Amino acid sequence: MKDFAEVMKQAKGDVNLALQSYNFGDGFIGYALERGGYSKEVATQFSYRMAAREGWSRYGDVNYVDHVMQYYNGGNGSVVVMGDGSQSFDVEEVHNIMKQYLGRPYVWGGRTPAAGGFD
Repeated sequence: MKDFAEVMKQAKGDVNLALQSYNFGDGFIGYALERGGYSKEVATQFSYRMAAREGWSRYGDVNYVDHVMQYYNGGNGSVVVMGDGSQSFDVEEVHNIMKQYLGRPYVWGGRTPAAGGFD
């Protein structure tokens, strides 16, 4: 969670950019912002560029945002937690709560922000 919170901060709250960067690495954020932000086309270009640089056949998952967002139901703001499908939570509420704690220190096993940091 700490890693994703940092990526969200760098992506200035752009969930799609943060998700794709979480898959590609934080170098994607600057690359995408120089090209107008996240798009599937920008993700594909970055993937080809990095694969060529590394000598690989492919780099990351250009469909990562789609794969993650398939669990998001934009109609009611909830996400169904996989398993038996009986649990859900409000993504916007969770996102708003998370934003309150950006910049707070990470403490392994920490239980509360008031205790100097949390996990």
